[in-house]
Amino acid sequence: KVCNLTFNSAGGVYVNGSTYTSPKVVEVVEQNTVRASGQWYYSNGIEYSFSHWTSGGQTYSSTITANEHKSFNAVYIGKPSNSKEYVHFGTIVNQPIEIYWNDNPNPNVTQYQIWRKVKHNGVMGNPVLIATVNRGVRTYTDYDYTLTSTYSHDLLLYDVRAYYSVDNTYSEEDWYAVFGQMSPEKKEVEQKEASEEELPMSYSISNYPNPFNPETVINYQLPKSGYVTIKVYDILGKEIATLVNEYKEAGYYNYTFSIINYTLPSGIYIYTLNVNGITQTKKMILTK
Repeated sequence: KVCNLTFNSAGGVYVNGSTYTSPKVVEVVEQNTVRASGQWYYSNGIEYSFSHWTSGGQTYSSTITANEHKSFNAVYIGKPSNSKEYVHFGTIVNQPIEIYWNDNPNPNVTQYQIWRKVKHNGVMGNPVLIATVNRGVRTYTDYDYTLTSTYSHDLLLYDVRAYYSVDNTYSEEDWYAVFGQMSPEKKEVEQKEASEEELPMSYSISNYPNPFNPETVINYQLPKSGYVTIKVYDILGKEIATLVNEYKEAGYYNYTFSIINYTLPSGIYIYTLNVNGITQTKKMILTK
């Protein structure tokens, strides 16, 4: 028995590697298979790629086994085309980078995502979504970076991705490059964030080397700001020196303690950290 399989597609039809116009009727011996798919096509700012066939409420892949006369309809997934965007940049040096693009002609393209990645000192960073704007907006200002007229350490790449609401899809990645440098405001924010991330979790004080002669570095850390006092005592509790006596922000600090200005014998000495009602005491050994 020979089955007539009819393929209907908005584009052309591929059958066993050959291209035909739609509709295409293919004669296939019963229980034999045929490979068929819809041809890619473009319409009003959208690129349509074949997804699958439907027939009688059922879904079929591109490999179909003939068992009766049947008609198939191609189902497509649309994705915005990059060809109409024409992404370009402003030209004012030392000002925030201006990104421009054209609206996709299809009214169902309702939003645009603006992505950025930065190549700094030869190392490419990961893509970051920096903004989403609605249809009709055709420009975005990146205040994190300013435009430079010549090569700098930062190669900035931007991608404007259009969103097609019918099929919930975005345009393919399409990066455009420009040279720039991080703005002072952005640097300040990053430095502050880095500082906050690196704050110690607890109070601590220690020294190195230990034993020492003639000097040792006393390291201490503060998870919170406060008035800090660090003093040195001999083994009998007599105060030898006040090393720190001032307000300090949270963070990591060190102080170099030298015996050059003191007449001290070899032996064990005590040093203390007092801050925010907390006292920590450690021992250090002076050798001669």
